[in-house]
Amino acid sequence: VHRILTENLDMRKLCARWVPRLEEKQRREDVSIECLAKFRSNKAEFLRRFITMDETWVRHFTPETKEQSKQ
Repeated sequence: VHRILTENLDMRKLCARWVPRLEEKQRREDVSIECLAKFRSNKAEFLRRFITMDETWVRHFTPETKEQSKQ
């Protein structure tokens, strides 16, 4: 499980939680901005060609301290 999380999913553990690395978040933001620009330029063609394969949910949370995460 650890190898899959670190190598395949490019995640690391922060405050006892696994979160995507900052570079992955930036890449997803860049792709989203590019998709939005294409959608705005030609909505019908964009929707006809757009395919989704996977979803990633990133929730905003206040990280626990190391002491809190031990409980």
